[in-house]
Amino acid sequence: MGNPKQKWKSEEEEALRAGVAKHGTGKWKNIQRDPEYDAMIFEAISALNEPNGADTSAIISYIEVQNCYKIKKASSFGTKTPTPKQKEVRPKPEQNTGLINSGDTVAEAADDAAYMVAEAENKSFVATEAVKESERVSKMAEDANSLLQLANEILEKCSRGEIVVMG
Repeated sequence: MGNPKQKWKSEEEEALRAGVAKHGTGKWKNIQRDPEYDAMIFEAISALNEPNGADTSAIISYIEVQNCYKIKKASSFGTKTPTPKQKEVRPKPEQNTGLINSGDTVAEAADDAAYMVAEAENKSFVATEAVKESERVSKMAEDANSLLQLANEILEKCSRGEIVVMG
Protein backbone atom coordinates (compact mmCIF):
# COMPACT_ATOMS: atom_id res chain seq x y z
CA MET A 1 0.00 0.00 0.00
CA GLY A 2 2.78 2.45 -0.71
CA ASN A 3 5.43 3.91 1.48
CA PRO A 4 5.15 3.74 5.25
CA LYS A 5 3.48 6.75 6.76
CA GLN A 6 5.90 9.15 8.44
CA LYS A 7 3.46 11.16 10.57
CA TRP A 8 0.34 9.68 12.13
CA LYS A 9 -2.66 11.45 13.58
CA SER A 10 -3.29 10.44 17.18
CA GLU A 11 -6.55 8.65 16.35
CA GLU A 12 -4.88 6.77 13.49
CA GLU A 13 -2.06 5.70 15.77
CA GLU A 14 -4.55 4.57 18.42
CA ALA A 15 -6.52 2.63 15.80
CA LEU A 16 -3.35 0.95 14.53
CA ARG A 17 -2.25 0.03 18.06
CA ALA A 18 -5.72 -1.32 18.82
CA GLY A 19 -5.60 -3.36 15.62
CA VAL A 20 -2.15 -4.73 16.48
CA ALA A 21 -3.31 -5.51 20.03
CA LYS A 22 -6.40 -7.26 18.67
CA HIS A 23 -4.88 -9.15 15.72
CA GLY A 24 -1.13 -9.24 16.47
CA THR A 25 1.90 -7.82 14.71
CA GLY A 26 2.25 -8.53 11.02
CA LYS A 27 -1.49 -9.08 10.59
CA TRP A 28 -2.15 -6.05 8.37
CA LYS A 29 -4.76 -7.86 6.25
CA ASN A 30 -6.74 -8.86 9.35
CA ILE A 31 -6.54 -5.31 10.67
CA GLN A 32 -7.79 -4.00 7.32
CA ARG A 33 -10.71 -6.45 7.26
CA ASP A 34 -11.76 -5.42 10.76
CA PRO A 35 -15.29 -3.92 10.86
CA GLU A 36 -13.92 -0.97 12.81
CA TYR A 37 -12.66 0.41 9.49
CA ASP A 38 -16.01 0.17 7.72
CA ALA A 39 -16.68 3.84 8.48
CA MET A 40 -13.58 4.83 6.49
CA ILE A 41 -14.74 2.70 3.55
CA PHE A 42 -18.30 4.07 3.69
CA GLU A 43 -16.90 7.61 3.76
CA ALA A 44 -14.92 6.89 0.61
CA ILE A 45 -17.93 5.39 -1.18
CA SER A 46 -20.21 8.30 -0.30
CA ALA A 47 -17.59 10.92 -1.18
CA LEU A 48 -16.86 9.41 -4.59
CA ASN A 49 -20.55 9.69 -5.62
CA GLU A 50 -20.20 7.45 -8.66
CA PRO A 51 -23.54 6.78 -10.43
CA ASN A 52 -22.73 3.10 -11.02
CA GLY A 53 -20.91 2.63 -7.72
CA ALA A 54 -17.21 3.03 -7.04
CA ASP A 55 -14.80 0.29 -7.96
CA THR A 56 -12.31 -1.08 -5.44
CA SER A 57 -9.29 0.76 -6.84
CA ALA A 58 -11.12 4.11 -6.64
CA ILE A 59 -12.10 3.43 -3.02
CA ILE A 60 -8.55 2.43 -2.11
CA SER A 61 -7.11 5.48 -3.86
CA TYR A 62 -9.55 7.78 -2.07
CA ILE A 63 -8.69 6.32 1.33
CA GLU A 64 -4.97 6.51 0.61
CA VAL A 65 -5.17 10.17 -0.44
CA GLN A 66 -7.59 11.29 2.30
CA ASN A 67 -5.66 9.55 5.07
CA CYS A 68 -2.17 10.22 3.67
CA TYR A 69 -1.35 6.56 3.33
CA LYS A 70 0.19 7.03 -0.10
CA ILE A 71 0.70 10.15 -2.19
CA LYS A 72 1.86 9.62 -5.74
CA LYS A 73 4.58 11.94 -7.02
CA ALA A 74 2.76 12.56 -10.30
CA SER A 75 -0.55 13.55 -8.72
CA SER A 76 -1.32 17.01 -7.47
CA PHE A 77 -3.24 17.88 -4.33
CA GLY A 78 -6.95 18.54 -4.51
CA THR A 79 -7.66 16.42 -7.58
CA LYS A 80 -10.20 13.66 -7.61
CA THR A 81 -8.90 10.19 -8.24
CA PRO A 82 -9.76 9.33 -11.85
CA THR A 83 -11.95 6.30 -12.34
CA PRO A 84 -12.47 4.52 -15.64
CA LYS A 85 -15.65 5.51 -17.48
CA GLN A 86 -18.29 2.83 -17.76
CA LYS A 87 -19.38 1.97 -21.29
CA GLU A 88 -23.02 1.29 -21.91
CA VAL A 89 -23.04 -2.48 -21.94
CA ARG A 90 -26.02 -4.77 -21.98
CA PRO A 91 -25.69 -7.55 -19.44
CA LYS A 92 -25.28 -11.02 -20.90
CA PRO A 93 -27.74 -13.66 -19.79
CA GLU A 94 -26.17 -15.73 -17.04
CA GLN A 95 -25.47 -19.36 -17.74
CA ASN A 96 -25.46 -21.57 -14.69
CA THR A 97 -22.89 -24.19 -15.65
CA GLY A 98 -21.93 -25.00 -12.08
CA LEU A 99 -18.43 -23.63 -12.61
CA ILE A 100 -17.14 -20.57 -10.85
CA ASN A 101 -16.24 -18.12 -13.59
CA SER A 102 -16.76 -14.79 -11.90
CA GLY A 103 -13.87 -12.33 -12.12
CA ASP A 104 -14.64 -11.16 -8.59
CA THR A 105 -14.45 -14.70 -7.24
CA VAL A 106 -11.12 -15.28 -8.98
CA ALA A 107 -9.84 -11.95 -7.69
CA GLU A 108 -11.02 -12.81 -4.19
CA ALA A 109 -9.34 -16.21 -4.42
CA ALA A 110 -6.13 -14.55 -5.60
CA ASP A 111 -6.33 -12.05 -2.74
CA ASP A 112 -6.93 -14.84 -0.25
CA ALA A 113 -4.03 -16.85 -1.66
CA ALA A 114 -1.73 -13.81 -1.51
CA TYR A 115 -2.87 -13.19 2.05
CA MET A 116 -2.16 -16.80 3.03
CA VAL A 117 1.30 -16.65 1.43
CA ALA A 118 2.07 -13.40 3.24
CA GLU A 119 0.85 -14.86 6.52
CA ALA A 120 2.97 -18.00 5.99
CA GLU A 121 6.03 -15.85 5.23
CA ASN A 122 5.36 -13.83 8.37
CA LYS A 123 5.06 -17.01 10.47
CA SER A 124 8.30 -18.29 8.96
CA PHE A 125 10.04 -15.02 9.82
CA VAL A 126 8.66 -15.09 13.38
CA ALA A 127 9.80 -18.71 13.78
CA THR A 128 13.30 -17.86 12.52
CA GLU A 129 13.52 -14.96 14.96
CA ALA A 130 12.31 -17.22 17.78
CA VAL A 131 15.04 -19.75 16.98
CA LYS A 132 17.67 -16.99 17.01
CA GLU A 133 16.34 -15.71 20.35
CA SER A 134 16.33 -19.24 21.76
CA GLU A 135 19.95 -19.76 20.72
CA ARG A 136 20.92 -16.41 22.27
CA VAL A 137 19.20 -17.24 25.57
CA SER A 138 20.75 -20.72 25.58
CA LYS A 139 24.22 -19.20 25.15
CA MET A 140 23.51 -16.74 27.97
CA ALA A 141 22.42 -19.61 30.25
CA GLU A 142 25.56 -21.57 29.39
CA ASP A 143 27.75 -18.54 30.20
CA ALA A 144 25.88 -17.97 33.46
CA ASN A 145 26.41 -21.60 34.49
CA SER A 146 30.14 -21.29 33.75
CA LEU A 147 30.36 -18.16 35.90
CA LEU A 148 28.41 -19.87 38.70
CA GLN A 149 30.78 -22.84 38.62
CA LEU A 150 33.80 -20.51 38.77
CA ALA A 151 32.28 -18.56 41.67
CA ASN A 152 31.59 -21.82 43.58
CA GLU A 153 35.20 -22.98 43.06
CA ILE A 154 36.53 -19.62 44.30
CA LEU A 155 34.21 -19.74 47.33
CA GLU A 156 35.31 -23.28 48.14
CA LYS A 157 39.02 -22.37 47.95
CA CYS A 158 38.51 -19.22 50.04
CA SER A 159 36.55 -21.15 52.69
CA ARG A 160 39.54 -23.55 53.04
CA GLY A 161 41.83 -20.56 53.53
CA GLU A 162 43.54 -20.79 50.15
CA ILE A 163 44.57 -17.63 48.31
CA VAL A 164 42.95 -17.24 44.90
CA VAL A 165 44.91 -15.26 42.33
CA MET A 166 43.02 -14.10 39.29
CA GLY A 167 44.93 -12.86 36.32
